[in-house]
Amino acid sequence: MKVYIQAFENEKLTRSLFSLVQIFDAKATLSTDDWEICLIIQAKDEQYIGKLKKRMDGQDFTFVLPIRRNIPWTSNALNFQVRQLVYQLFCQAGFKKQPWGILTGIRPTKLVHKMQTLGMSQNEIFNVLQDEYFIHEDKVLLLQKIASMQRKRFPEWSEQNNRASVYIGIPFCPTKCAYCTFPAYQIPKNEQQVEQFLSALIEEIRQIGPFLPALTTVYIGGGTPTSLTVQQMQRLFYAIASYFPLEYVEEFTVEAGRPDTITEEKLRLFHTCGVTRISINPQSFHQDTLEAIGRLHQVEEIYQVYDLARKMGMNNINMDMILGLPGENYTKLLYTMSEVLRLSPESITVHTLALKRASQITQNRSAYQWNAGDEIEKMMESCRLQLENHGYLPYYLYRQKQMCGNLENIGYCKPGFESLYNILMMEELQTIVGFGCGASSKWVDRWTGKITQDHNPKDPKTLIENTEHYIEKKKERLKQIFVK
Repeated sequence: MKVYIQAFENEKLTRSLFSLVQIFDAKATLSTDDWEICLIIQAKDEQYIGKLKKRMDGQDFTFVLPIRRNIPWTSNALNFQVRQLVYQLFCQAGFKKQPWGILTGIRPTKLVHKMQTLGMSQNEIFNVLQDEYFIHEDKVLLLQKIASMQRKRFPEWSEQNNRASVYIGIPFCPTKCAYCTFPAYQIPKNEQQVEQFLSALIEEIRQIGPFLPALTTVYIGGGTPTSLTVQQMQRLFYAIASYFPLEYVEEFTVEAGRPDTITEEKLRLFHTCGVTRISINPQSFHQDTLEAIGRLHQVEEIYQVYDLARKMGMNNINMDMILGLPGENYTKLLYTMSEVLRLSPESITVHTLALKRASQITQNRSAYQWNAGDEIEKMMESCRLQLENHGYLPYYLYRQKQMCGNLENIGYCKPGFESLYNILMMEELQTIVGFGCGASSKWVDRWTGKITQDHNPKDPKTLIENTEHYIEKKKERLKQIFVK
């Protein structure tokens, strides 16, 4: 679908409106001449007037909203109201109403917390989300349930920014999954670079460690951190123990996502070094699916590694699954869900496939088949019902662009097993200091709450060659936030 947008000659507003158009058609593109839909936004007599024209059949649609100058829950009243206008126009024109209404951001739960901070009641929040953002009732209730659970875990919601958390990105994997756009370099092809990267990472840890405040959580992700050898992981853990202030750490997570990278030695190392939580990520329990997405392990290895982790004393395990993988239908999803529930990990993260531009799946669309939005919605609802029937509760949620069915990713857990890092990071409650490749540092100002970001490079070569630059930048940021 080719779309022409005219909105006050405001480029930023146009981009915002185009992101909203894409929830109705993920393949939509902007066009000035050969458009199929023309969208014009004007202001007149204290009203916003939106007009939508379809070129093919000549149909015209108009929607009008009174201009409001002050809307407590948003700092950009113009953008909010014009998005309302465009959403209503597309619905008028016969496009499907979307489960998340006009929301396209990553962190919808933050909106609920903001409204609570403004003193709004649960009923007021519900009404605004449903009537102003056009979010479906089930999604509103989900957001409120998650926000309530998060507040119980962190009663002093606004006082988490006296500490920080750490994320360490390991950019290596046995193979790169077809849906992935994270830094993930195949380890067999980059063995020499692994050693160079590890030396740079340890230097980053050594120099930054003394500037860190007390840490709440440590999270090692990737990539697949367990792609490293035992000896390499020992070096990394020794550096963490030597240079990070770990006295008050409440959670230490390692993503051990690929079963073919997990060994008894590595699990023993985790236990010895104080790792409290690991992820073992099947994504699917169907061998043909694993092969289609480029995961070379066997389904049987998932069970073996899970049992081994339990025997080695790991009592907080997360498992990931993805809805909408190529070739998977509702029946296949039910089987994967039943197997995950049979294993009974402490937490289960249900992802919706995101068709990211740089992924192999998106670049080779003709080679893959996946389900339409209605089927994905059915899968998500089935997961929710089964998980809640087995005692799992939703504790965090985030969204991405180009998600199948315009849905979401949801973390569920047994009571008391929320991932603290996931909440702190997703709700932006405290500074997250990123180390390694593809790691973002998110700096939360302790006095103003203002958030700024810095990003380490995704590729190891750039990080290795510019380690000192990224180290000095972090030192300055940490001095500004924690030394005043």
